[in-house]
Amino acid sequence: MSGGPVSAAELKKIDHKKGETLADFVPRLGSTTLDFMPGSRWSYSPTAGFDTLGRETVFRCEALKRTVTWDRARPPTYLDLSQFDYSAEDASLNRLI
Repeated sequence: MSGGPVSAAELKKIDHKKGETLADFVPRLGSTTLDFMPGSRWSYSPTAGFDTLGRETVFRCEALKRTVTWDRARPPTYLDLSQFDYSAEDASLNRLI
């Protein structure tokens, strides 16, 4: 689960038990000690990260809307935004809804 110095006892507390659903397992991950302070660095978890993603319950249309909204609020500074056709994206998104 962890990429850092977490004790075996800590890992045992959150171990995924046989037959347990992600709905039971994922919330327990929040009780673990962090490997580092949020925002100080990042690291992918080879196991718990994918389990957490698997628990996400957002419909595809909603996820797409959130992504477009997030991207618009944080446009990349290194790209020429005139190359993008946001009207076409809006039309595509509206067809999905």
